[in-house]
Amino acid sequence: QYVQHFHPTFVGLSGAQEQIDAIGASYGVYYQKHEGTAATGYLVDHTARVFVIDRDGFYKLSFGFGMSSEDMAKDLRLLLKQ
Repeated sequence: QYVQHFHPTFVGLSGAQEQIDAIGASYGVYYQKHEGTAATGYLVDHTARVFVIDRDGFYKLSFGFGMSSEDMAKDLRLLLKQ
């Protein structure tokens, strides 16, 4: 439900903590929960990447924070031609 606040098509990772840790590590994802303020509650620092996973669940590529949507679209068009 949380990630749908950003976009209704987003899918978030869920499961037991050890499952989340294992899959996060396999993708090189960093995250750490820490205390925020009374107004924010807890905060989470995390990797800021978009991962492209194919229909069979295989990692294809990722986009780093700040990459332009035009460059993402170009890479995705190339990937779809394969």
